[in-house]
Amino acid sequence: MRVESQVPPVQRTYYEELFKSADLDRDGEIGVTDAAFFRKSMLPNETLGEIWMLSDVKNGKLDIDDFIVALKLISLAQLGAPISLDSIRMMPVVPPPKLQEVAPMPFDWVQHWNTVTQGARVVDSTGRANHPRGHIQQESTERQSQWNASKVDL
Repeated sequence: MRVESQVPPVQRTYYEELFKSADLDRDGEIGVTDAAFFRKSMLPNETLGEIWMLSDVKNGKLDIDDFIVALKLISLAQLGAPISLDSIRMMPVVPPPKLQEVAPMPFDWVQHWNTVTQGARVVDSTGRANHPRGHIQQESTERQSQWNASKVDL
């Protein structure tokens, strides 16, 4: 597995579904005939070509790990970040890209840690921590209660 293709399990499941929908010829790889999927990102062809070159490390086709790298690079491009493998390595979690005609991934997979740690925690849809470094969710109901109490009805 490529270091750059590592994602939380819930995000990997989402990307595996995208891979299946992009693999039109069902050969287990994304090739030239399947590459039109990436145009759903609305990025210029030149940018998509650069992303393909960085993602493809084998034979002119993308396997699932290469595909995940491509999606991360697409997301970075959409965010205006530099398109590079180093950019992926520097971000602990890269959000999924926005793709036309593709249902977005639910936004419950990232929750912010408290301001002391200044990071992001990955959770699944049940709220259980699922972070590659093994962090656990420690959101207190007390903090939530304080938040609710501070709201003012207008």
